[in-house]
Amino acid sequence: MYKHIVGFIVIPLIERSFNRMEGSFLQILAFLLYSCTMILGLAARYRRRSFGSWHHVLFAVTGCAVVANLLWSFEVSMIPVALVLLVMPFTRPRASRRHDVLAIIGLLAFGLMFFMA
Repeated sequence: MYKHIVGFIVIPLIERSFNRMEGSFLQILAFLLYSCTMILGLAARYRRRSFGSWHHVLFAVTGCAVVANLLWSFEVSMIPVALVLLVMPFTRPRASRRHDVLAIIGLLAFGLMFFMA
């Protein structure tokens, strides 16, 4: 299922952004960092390995990129992404699927951000 999300959502969004040069550098950077964080989280879940420290460091860098984007060029379309990143640490990935659902909502919020750009 997640392979389809990456293949049908992530890659076309990256291609659309680079081909039409939409969005700022920070938006693209935040999206790529978020995608890497999501892929690392999926690898940790389905490979049953712990990449916790790397996943959390990458999540922190992603959060910094989103905050920098909000401060540099405030766009309303970044607010849902920031809200998802704000709520994400309060979910427990092994206890419930809320963490996974929020990750997918964050990916869709990034898609909305690129669509509105």
